[in-house]
Amino acid sequence: IATNGDEIVGVLEGNKMALTFHPELTSDYRFHRWLLQKSNDRVDY
Repeated sequence: IATNGDEIVGVLEGNKMALTFHPELTSDYRFHRWLLQKSNDRVDY
């Protein structure tokens, strides 16, 4: 799900995700927005 140049830094398989970095330690909120959107897409109201 994520690369930095030609290096893979994130993978996703079904409902399992692995990242090679801590997105909460950056000032870039794209990962957080993506995660919230994915979570919201799965919620039945």
